[in-house]
Amino acid sequence: MLPDKGEIAFLKEMYEKYGIEDIKVDISPQIGGCAATCVNSIIIGPEGEFYKCWVDVGKKERIISNLFDGNIQNLLLPSYIVGSDMLSDSQYHHCTFLPLCDGGCTVRRYNKLHQNTQYDPCPIDRVDFDSLLDFHALKYKKK
Repeated sequence: MLPDKGEIAFLKEMYEKYGIEDIKVDISPQIGGCAATCVNSIIIGPEGEFYKCWVDVGKKERIISNLFDGNIQNLLLPSYIVGSDMLSDSQYHHCTFLPLCDGGCTVRRYNKLHQNTQYDPCPIDRVDFDSLLDFHALKYKKK
C-alpha cells in the first residue's frame, strides 16, 4: 500500500538514518477494493462488533452488527458503494495513478461527502512522486 502524503520523506529518513528496513513501499497496482464496499467483508471489533472498515472500529454509530446478537443492519454499505466510490468522483476519471492506489479510501471519501470532513482521498503526493520512486529503488536495490 502506498503511504499517505507527507510520509515519504519520513519513511526515507527512518530507513537511511536509523536502518529501519521493515518499511513497506509497494508501487505495484492495487486490485480488489476495500472491505467497506464488499458485501461479504466485515471487520470484527474487540467486543464482537461488526464494522465495514478498519477506520470505523471504535465508532458506535458505525457498528453494523454484533457477533453475539446476529442482527445485521448493514445500512452503511449502500452509502459506501453509491456516491462514495472512486468512479463517482470526477478527480479519478483520468488519473494515471489510479491503478496504484485503487481510488484511495472509500470511508474517508464518504466522510467528506456526508459529514463535510476535509480530506483528500488521494493517497499519492503527485508533487513528490519522484521521491517515492527513489525511495522504492533505494530500498530494493539492496536485495
